[in-house]
Amino acid sequence: TTVSAGTNVDLTGLSGTAYKLVGVGDLNVGDDCVVTFNGLGGAEYDNEYHRLDGATNVTAAVVNGTSFQVTNNAVAGGFYFELWVWVDVVNSRLMYKMDYYQAGLALKSGGRVTDTTATSISAIKFDTASANTFDAHFYLYKLSTA
Repeated sequence: TTVSAGTNVDLTGLSGTAYKLVGVGDLNVGDDCVVTFNGLGGAEYDNEYHRLDGATNVTAAVVNGTSFQVTNNAVAGGFYFELWVWVDVVNSRLMYKMDYYQAGLALKSGGRVTDTTATSISAIKFDTASANTFDAHFYLYKLSTA
């Protein structure tokens, strides 16, 4: 899908157990980027991130967050990211990993959704958490788990 002056990427109607989302393009104004899965909000996300941008080297953990965020990192300019989401079938929960690159910034992050009722992935949403916009291409791959 191509997003031009759109505020987010909202993929719904998914039914698999593992996906990879790749995005490349421009983020027009700097802001946080927010990722949510299966329409979940609330205190559902535990994740860790490691930031390497030449000026800052930070490792941090977020427990019971309302989303999986690239916090205080996004700036206007070109970006590339890879996001993996899959179902941990033993615990019936979603797991995720993201590599994000923008304007000399590298951020590696990942974690889990604490909700333990997931048997499939129904939605992936990636947005800038405000009225800022993407001009980008996004590619969604449904992955085999066999």
